[in-house]
Amino acid sequence: MLCSIISYAQIQNLSELSTGVLETSTKIYDKEQNVIGYVFIYNKGLTNQDKDVQYEYVLLDDNLNKLTNGDYTSAKHKKISYKLTDIEFKDQKLYLTSIIYHTKKLLTYGYNLKIIDLKANKVIADKFYKEYTFSEMSEITNFELLVPLHERTNNRLMTFTNNSKVYFIDQLTIYTGLSAFAKGITVFNEDFSKTLDYNINKENQKEAFSFNILSVKDDKLLIFLKNPKGTEVFKKIGADYFKAFDLEKSQEISKAVYNSFNTNGNEYFLPNTEFIKDNLTVVGEIKLMTEGSIYKIEDKPTVGILRTVYDALGKELVNRKIYFSEVFKELGFINGRDKNGYKFLLKEFFNYNDQSFSILLQKQKGNNVAIAPRTTDYILVNFDNRGILKNYQVLEKTKLKHFDSYLFSQENKEENEVLFFYAEEKKEEGKKEWYLIINKLKNGELTQERMPFKTDSSNLRFSKAKYGYIFISEYNKEDKESSIRLEKLNIL
Repeated sequence: MLCSIISYAQIQNLSELSTGVLETSTKIYDKEQNVIGYVFIYNKGLTNQDKDVQYEYVLLDDNLNKLTNGDYTSAKHKKISYKLTDIEFKDQKLYLTSIIYHTKKLLTYGYNLKIIDLKANKVIADKFYKEYTFSEMSEITNFELLVPLHERTNNRLMTFTNNSKVYFIDQLTIYTGLSAFAKGITVFNEDFSKTLDYNINKENQKEAFSFNILSVKDDKLLIFLKNPKGTEVFKKIGADYFKAFDLEKSQEISKAVYNSFNTNGNEYFLPNTEFIKDNLTVVGEIKLMTEGSIYKIEDKPTVGILRTVYDALGKELVNRKIYFSEVFKELGFINGRDKNGYKFLLKEFFNYNDQSFSILLQKQKGNNVAIAPRTTDYILVNFDNRGILKNYQVLEKTKLKHFDSYLFSQENKEENEVLFFYAEEKKEEGKKEWYLIINKLKNGELTQERMPFKTDSSNLRFSKAKYGYIFISEYNKEDKESSIRLEKLNIL
């Protein structure tokens, strides 16, 4: 059964890639978010008379073939440690961002940004970043002499490479009680000069309360701003909107209202976004408000979706509402739940180049507060390019508590084809077995295969790879060794 679903492609033993201890790893993507390779970072211990910590990077291509490797060092400071938070790749350069923290006092001091030229196997920039300023790491001799970052604020440094240029972005987050709000964003060019500074302060507090970074692509930054009324507990709808900036010109280029107290009625929309070519496509979950309240609106039943498409200037091209009570009449869907009391929540959505689309819903009970969530079946729903229902299919699953077994998806938009994966527990002959469920959706038609993946001798984990393949991490309990491999799916 296993061999009929997947076929051998490539395998790597992680302990053989380096003499160090594996610290972290990540996938690297192209502009269209296709997996093009993998980066592994190993800690090789102290060097240079114990003054430095030596690390090794190893790059593999999308077939797990070794491309290159090399060493770099970070200065060792007493009671100070580094934790990698971001790894990016572009134009034969590796961008490594680490947060710097005190191991005893739980204090953070800033970020270390290293840029490695992979052709020369050389660190070409080694920067210390704190409070909107880049300086040389070599200038820092004792971190404990520095003023640590404020515990109620967080300036997170991120690197974005999905553009003609590389951008470093600082997102300022303010912590209030148990909540966290993004309050400012500062963008730097690759030469570390500032190109954009947008902050929510007392002067423009009326414009927005907080925001999320949705995308940095093609030298444009897209954010979603939220400006509710009332307090955190008695939060009510105000005005939410998308805003786009041109990073090369350092200016705002578009703004589109998404939620508004004046136009929404009793509905509130939670957006999920994706760029298709130059257009922003938004699949929003429709939630019902009571007297305008949006407190914990995410946990309320989803009664439908709002699909909107905007052009590069923020002009609305498509606006279509689809209500589940009309789509799922056979399931007795009313007041946001089916006849068995399950609410339907949006799990995943798939947009195709011909403007048709599909959504994957999850049936759930519980409110994530007093009652632990219980999940069960998925529902796959397909629409044509006008938003007209083509068909839907219920994917029966075992009921699970507290967690969801959905894994990831891969898309081939040109062919109206998508692969998505989830785990499923089945009880057969009195014994529980775990299976990987492999789903192929093409032009609204679903093909499904399943593969057992838990054994007494090893544990398997699955993640995204290049289209038509899956990345498998295996830990052998007897040998106590970890390996990775790439398997081709025969379901295509």
